[in-house]
Amino acid sequence: METLNERRRAVAVPGAVLAVFEFGPEPGPDVPTLLLVHGYPDDHRVFLPAIRELARTHHVVAYDTRNAGASAVHAPDGDYSLKTLVDDAFAVMAETDARAVHLVGHDWGSIQGWAAVQDPRTPARISRYTSISGPDLGHFSRWVRDRARDPRAWPELGGQ
Repeated sequence: METLNERRRAVAVPGAVLAVFEFGPEPGPDVPTLLLVHGYPDDHRVFLPAIRELARTHHVVAYDTRNAGASAVHAPDGDYSLKTLVDDAFAVMAETDARAVHLVGHDWGSIQGWAAVQDPRTPARISRYTSISGPDLGHFSRWVRDRARDPRAWPELGGQ
């Protein structure tokens, strides 16, 4: 099996230290950057099969979100608000000097991604977004409200 050239750094954010992993060539004008955000209860390793392929032609950045994998929370109350998680993603982009990234989110990482692409900082950092198995919370909220109004739709709602 091919060995990945992993470069690791720690990114300090308010209340936590995030473990950040970079793979593939260094970022540059001809090297696209992918930022991978995992879901719960995973860590960045959930993406390793894809990283093996993508790192041949892309600068790949993956990080362990707060209190996952090699990341740690050191604040006693552990802030896991969506705003804080989005701030973490932008801190990782800034620390790795990632611009025009293709953001990829899976599961809870996908929900964080939907929030990130709606953030005012997005135009300077994110060029594309791919969501894998995770809705925008506003969309999901509307879906739930629509079904909650109709008793015939309650079984579908309960199945979620």
